[in-house]
Amino acid sequence: MDEIEQRAAAAAKTDTPKTGSQIELPVEEKKEELVDEEEVKNAEAEAEPEDIQFQVTEMYAILWSHEQLLSHFVDVLSVLQDHSAKDLEKVIKELIEKSWQNISGDKMKHNLDRLVSISQAFENIVQWLRKGCRDQNVFQMVNQQWDQLKLCMLCLTTTNYQIQSNKFVDIIKTRFAQCRFDNFLSLKYLVDHIEGMLGRTDLKAEGKQEMLQWFVQNYVNTFGLRTSIVAPDTRYIIDDEFAEKIVEWLLGKDTDFTLKPTMFTKMEIATQLVTLIRRVALHFYLYNVRNFLVNHVEGSDLNGEFAVLLIRAQEQYLHFQEITSRKRLETQDKPDVGRFVRLSQSLSEKIRNGVLLEVLLLVAECKMWTYYLSHYLSWTMEFPYAYRDDGIKEMWIQGTKKGLKVYLSPQDCASIGQLYDLSQKAQMTDKERKIRQGLGYYLMTELWKRKGSRAALHLNSKRFKHLFGFAMQVEKADNVPRIPNAPSDNAFRLLEHCQDQKLDEKYNDMQQVFAAALQSKNFNWPWFERRYIIHFIAGFLSTVPLFFSKPLSTKHCQGCNCRHVCIPPFDRYDMTKNFFGPIIKYLPDKLENPERCHDRVKYLLSQLICLSFVLCASFFSIARNIFENIQLYRLAWHFLGTVLSLPQSPFSILFHNPKTFTNQYLVAMPEDQSASLLQVMAGLGAWLCPNNHLYFVANCTATNESAKCPTCGHDIGNKKGAGGHVAATGNRRLGK
Repeated sequence: MDEIEQRAAAAAKTDTPKTGSQIELPVEEKKEELVDEEEVKNAEAEAEPEDIQFQVTEMYAILWSHEQLLSHFVDVLSVLQDHSAKDLEKVIKELIEKSWQNISGDKMKHNLDRLVSISQAFENIVQWLRKGCRDQNVFQMVNQQWDQLKLCMLCLTTTNYQIQSNKFVDIIKTRFAQCRFDNFLSLKYLVDHIEGMLGRTDLKAEGKQEMLQWFVQNYVNTFGLRTSIVAPDTRYIIDDEFAEKIVEWLLGKDTDFTLKPTMFTKMEIATQLVTLIRRVALHFYLYNVRNFLVNHVEGSDLNGEFAVLLIRAQEQYLHFQEITSRKRLETQDKPDVGRFVRLSQSLSEKIRNGVLLEVLLLVAECKMWTYYLSHYLSWTMEFPYAYRDDGIKEMWIQGTKKGLKVYLSPQDCASIGQLYDLSQKAQMTDKERKIRQGLGYYLMTELWKRKGSRAALHLNSKRFKHLFGFAMQVEKADNVPRIPNAPSDNAFRLLEHCQDQKLDEKYNDMQQVFAAALQSKNFNWPWFERRYIIHFIAGFLSTVPLFFSKPLSTKHCQGCNCRHVCIPPFDRYDMTKNFFGPIIKYLPDKLENPERCHDRVKYLLSQLICLSFVLCASFFSIARNIFENIQLYRLAWHFLGTVLSLPQSPFSILFHNPKTFTNQYLVAMPEDQSASLLQVMAGLGAWLCPNNHLYFVANCTATNESAKCPTCGHDIGNKKGAGGHVAATGNRRLGK
């Protein structure tokens, strides 16, 4: 630092400070020993992630393109060398404040943009001053001036430079003289003032709301709940009332704040709260925020809005931290088995201790590692991996040799599965069981996104259960109590709680409609709408077994091996037609041949029901080896409900009237496929059989034998020695 200090002192004695072009980059620098070696090590151990270790070479590299700022930087160094607070204050006022006061709007915008572009560099300088300045009062003065300036910059940027700078700067200096930004009334005052300024602009209402949301996000992150704590003094102890008001505002409670937070704003502030919580171990003066959150969360539900916000914020924070260290997930890596064991143990301990905030933060960590587990397991669900009784094996081939190597041993799989196993402890509480089951559903969801039905088959296989100790099928063991609000095996039960009061009511109303139909044998649905077809499917799935079979005896019926008296297929068809007939008349259709459309719906409903009773056990879910059949059956009903609920969709048009589909459009193929097809099939004649199936015949004279339609087997003609294709009756050539 000796060479730098000499240059800084020389610069202070001259009227014109040296510019960046006059200063040479130091080739080698020496560290000034301000404290002894042991204190330096302790300080480095307590350093925060945001604290930047200042390096002269790096700072010059950052500021080299800003010649004027580099000169002012040398001025700052020279002032600090002489401990002249008066000169430093003069430098700050002339350099910063007067650069955008009492000037035109365009000039102010130019200077403000310049300040914004170098703000991070100046922040680094201020951080470095704290470490190198012997007089902390000087540093606090600089830091306060810089905070006030940043707030002015934020307000000006938000209002698109509509604020009268002189008056507004005085307001900020007066209201934030002590730099106490954790004041909810002060935040409300700024938002009201900025909202008034935005009212004078020609921005649309949506644009104004976006700007206000942006301002609150940046104010809370940079000032109100700042995480870049630079000194352990009372000025940085966040006020309890401010934290309480912010949380109440996030939850939509009455805080005399007309601005309502968007979901993005909620996530930004929740992330800031989580970051503060994680700093408690380093900064004792943040305990008040943690204690407030502990007390506020304690009475809430696991699925409460604020609890979910904290989980999502913690999960996001952990993902960013993991991405920073890992960069990317490698396919050849393996899950950290020890991590899952520790998480499972910690989950039991946290729930036993009873601090819900700690449980929520741990659930987020479990979700993050479950996400990583889904990545690794997804690769094991296809070649060259195989699930065996002795673990998950990976096949290797080298030349003519091949073999299997262990990817995860049975012990590894069992250790990982502890986090999701619901039967590992007899004394497991409902809360713990609910969390572990939720993590299992989250794993299934992530694997479904990656591998689809292949993942569902693996997670419900006996071998997966044997290795990991858990599976996704519904447990029927008597010693495993059922969670009251756990999702059942019927996917349509999710419609019960969709956070939409009107839809919830319609779901319950449809259940009552079916209950009444069972008694009266007449289906009455006067409030029919297409969008509620999905509720109709859900009601059908829950009641149709009672309608079509009765447990009159314990005799096994022939063909389906169930203990119910099955109705013959013919009788079932008539019952279906009579039962669903009243529904069909409620189906309005603007397409051609509406009667044919009704017949299609009636026919499909009856066929689905008749096919389902080929294996009656599928309906009653008493055999686990047909799990896939059950899901496929429900998927067909879900598809039907979606098709009927969306009449304008391509699938709906295809379902109701296939002929009109080809006349309108093809999915992802707007061009005329017939013309393209004929160009490709040059030298061939395109024909349609009586069933409208397309086939091609070569334009040649060597006809030797008759032929059949490749699709339906109908005669298409041809005669031996005819010298050309002779079409059979009902066949016609395209383009003729």
